Amino acid sequence: MKKVLKLLFFLNSLGITAAVLKYRLFREEASGYTIDHAKLDATREVMRNKANQWAIKKDRLGIIGFSAGGELIY
Repeated sequence: MKKVLKLLFFLNSLGITAAVLKYRLFREEASGYTIDHAKLDATREVMRNKANQWAIKKDRLGIIGFSAGGELIY
């Protein structure tokens, strides 16, 4: 988590708002797992809808994923 926080602070220094979305992998019988893109979409929408209230720029939001989280990015 320390590496993630360092990255978030770095992005913030560039004027990019960053947030951490914790999620769980959804298991299916036939495959290893699937990703719930709906949570990512909902998080992005909340950030955009609250942009004025939170004093963040809608056009300066970024998404990055690590390990299995990289599969959230599409």
